[in-house]
Amino acid sequence: MCASAGLDVARPCVPYVAGWGEEDAVAAVTRFAEVVDEVARRIEAAIDAETDRRVDDAGVVGQSL
Repeated sequence: MCASAGLDVARPCVPYVAGWGEEDAVAAVTRFAEVVDEVARRIEAAIDAETDRRVDDAGVVGQSL
């Protein structure tokens, strides 16, 4: 999801994010992963809502949009 949005998800990013936590690198990466997960869930929900809206607008479930 992050890569498709143009975010850098290469391995060198993990030490960079870990550096945000100074002594507690694991906690920093964990917090970052939790934020990424929450954002991904919100994006998925928005996509699902838009898909449902398009189906409703079409008037027939399964009809080609």
